[in-house]
Amino acid sequence: MTLRPTSLRAPQTVLRIAVAGVLLYYAWPKLADPFGFLKAIHVYGILGDAALFGVRLENLAAVGIPWLEVLGALALVTGVLRRGASLWLVLFLLLFTGAVAWHAAGIQPEVPYLRRSFDCGCGTGVVVLWEKLVTNLALVVAVAWTGLRRS
Repeated sequence: MTLRPTSLRAPQTVLRIAVAGVLLYYAWPKLADPFGFLKAIHVYGILGDAALFGVRLENLAAVGIPWLEVLGALALVTGVLRRGASLWLVLFLLLFTGAVAWHAAGIQPEVPYLRRSFDCGCGTGVVVLWEKLVTNLALVVAVAWTGLRRS
């Protein structure tokens, strides 16, 4: 039996609640305006006209992603399916971060790359690329540390 230092439990719990709050904060505007989120997804052009059983993947993403963020936040807070949800969140945060970085490469060529600003569709409005990259990578580390560790 491995003993876990109790000194890490309180910071991890606080961080799990904070990360869940951030995820809910990101999900809310997408849930409130799914058509706006659909437009943001369309701008990236990653999914194109791809469909699954006759439903465009962009439509599925616009409806599904915010709810998956909500479920991930709930899993972090409650501990139910926490590790699986955390793995999913880490993978999707990395995917979204890559998509944001890729999208930024194709806009505002007159502005230095890391200083480019745009609405990434994440629910926070206009962001500066370097700030968004740092925020997302911090979320990846926080989710991995709090969600993937054995409790």
